[in-house]
Amino acid sequence: MTAPTLYRFAAVMLVVSATTITVGRLLHPALDHAGLTSDVWAPAHWLWLAGLLTGMVGVIGLYLRQRERVGVPGFIGAASAWTGMGMMSGAIYFEAVIQPGLVGHAPQLVDSFVAYEGMGAFLPVFLASVVLFGLGFLVFGITMIRAGILPSWAAGLLIIGSVIGGPQGLLPPIVAYGAMLALGIGLVGLAYGLWTSVPGTGDEPILMTNPSSAPNTSL
Repeated sequence: MTAPTLYRFAAVMLVVSATTITVGRLLHPALDHAGLTSDVWAPAHWLWLAGLLTGMVGVIGLYLRQRERVGVPGFIGAASAWTGMGMMSGAIYFEAVIQPGLVGHAPQLVDSFVAYEGMGAFLPVFLASVVLFGLGFLVFGITMIRAGILPSWAAGLLIIGSVIGGPQGLLPPIVAYGAMLALGIGLVGLAYGLWTSVPGTGDEPILMTNPSSAPNTSL
């Protein structure tokens, strides 16, 4: 795969991620017993899962496009955000597939989830994913702003949405909606910037660079 093809594919994945995450947030019911047993619980989480998985592809493209300018901090931020998204995907898969099936068979266990009790390792792992997600995009977003390749306003919205919107279930609904909207707009802005900033139209490889022309990567 050539670099332009990868970057444009990653841009499309970012738009898909922004769309599914935002729609999933709009569909998501209240975090109570009625919400857990509603017909939209599973679809909302399936959309979130799709958004996280496509977003992971998009993050790879964002990093590779700017790797020479974001340097080591950018790599650490992107890798942390990517890891957080992967861990979060496991938690969302549980909520989309397994949790609805427990409603009829173990209602008391489901009710304990609403109160954040009896969750075993689920809650610590999910909180760890939220921290990696938020801090990772904070660092990666700052390095993208400093790199100056993609729109700074989009990177700023990505920072706001990921840092504030990570712990969705712990936030007031209006704050959660606003954070997801900021995240979605930021992802679309970065996707547009990634698509339009693709260098050249040839078949240059993805990981080959010319050391003599590489810009300074120190931050």
